[in-house]
Amino acid sequence: MELQSDWIDPDTGQGIGPITCYMAVRQSLMTLSMRLMTAESSSWLIAHKIVEENDGVFFVTGVYTNEPKLELRGDRSEIHYGALRLAVQGKPPASLEGNYWTDRNTRGTMRLSDNRSEVFSTYDEARCQYGDS
Repeated sequence: MELQSDWIDPDTGQGIGPITCYMAVRQSLMTLSMRLMTAESSSWLIAHKIVEENDGVFFVTGVYTNEPKLELRGDRSEIHYGALRLAVQGKPPASLEGNYWTDRNTRGTMRLSDNRSEVFSTYDEARCQYGDS
């Protein structure tokens, strides 16, 4: 997955480039779980809805919690909340793409395009298996 944020690093005053991350999606008939994992934090849905628009395109909308690693809190990143709206692309679904925004007044884009069947629980597990591909 690739995430592009408008976050500005307070130390440099510069924006950051795309972030390579992984998203574990677990879905059944009645449940949906999405966990985004980066080298610095983990995010998970706390509320969601899948909506079909009038044109037949499905969207995942949700509210999430982000929990940075402990060593980053108080210095560069705090626990925060956000929302997202992702379009489900392809039939069968092949990718998710859309926008997110947070209560830290940051926002950005997300694109999940490399669908794999194995699901991991941590960033390190996923990176070990798939690298930065």
